[in-house]
Amino acid sequence: MPKACYVSISTPNPDKVKEFYQQLLGWNISKKEMGGFSFWEIPNTPGSQIENVGGSLAHSSEMNGQGVTVYYTVDGKLDDFMAKIESLGGSLTSPKMAIPSEGYLVNAKDPDGNLFGLWEDNKAASKEEANY
Repeated sequence: MPKACYVSISTPNPDKVKEFYQQLLGWNISKKEMGGFSFWEIPNTPGSQIENVGGSLAHSSEMNGQGVTVYYTVDGKLDDFMAKIESLGGSLTSPKMAIPSEGYLVNAKDPDGNLFGLWEDNKAASKEEANY
């Protein structure tokens, strides 16, 4: 059964939002770079702020009121879940994206328009597949 594995917070002002969550919840957020893309990592190590559920802040100028996305892990079945989303009346809002040496993700909406994402661990995901 899929379980929550990641929280992504999109914001036009990541430094301001970083300070907010650090001061409010004590999160230790650090800036990272991956393939020319900047994000602010919220660690998920045992005993950390969000144990077993990682997260990040991502810069986005077009949020449309949808600032938080919860990702669910689907253990090797991402393609099956992508098809199921559409057959159940949801929609995909991004293509399947590779995060090199980590896995794949896709963003979607449920039938009411609520954003969520799916994640598949796969260390074989390559930089050549990355489409961001």
